[in-house]
Amino acid sequence: FSFLVKWQRSNGVKLSGDDLESLFEAALANPGWNSTGRASIEAAYREYYEFVVRDLELALPHAKAATDAWPEQWSYHVKLADILRRLGRTDEALAALEKAQKTASNADQTQQTATAIAELMRDSRN
Repeated sequence: FSFLVKWQRSNGVKLSGDDLESLFEAALANPGWNSTGRASIEAAYREYYEFVVRDLELALPHAKAATDAWPEQWSYHVKLADILRRLGRTDEALAALEKAQKTASNADQTQQTATAIAELMRDSRN
């Protein structure tokens, strides 16, 4: 599904928005997905709304659904925090980053999360 979004972002032939959304909705209606598969589809759907449609409000529920489906996945929490930050929802963004911090699996992720928290706190004071 991520490939479909990359395709939509390219300069080539594209599916209509309705067709692409129908594909996502049909996939999510399938009860056979495991949690990681469902999270991946939700993350791609978030990416579609974020980068193709350019509507963060529509991207937000899919970012949340990705973290709900696979709460151990660090990157989904970071993406959720970024959307919340850009929507001006600082407290929620901070909470998402704190969850990301708990799921970080290496020093790089830990450092990136700490930096994002510090930047968010600094920006919220300005």
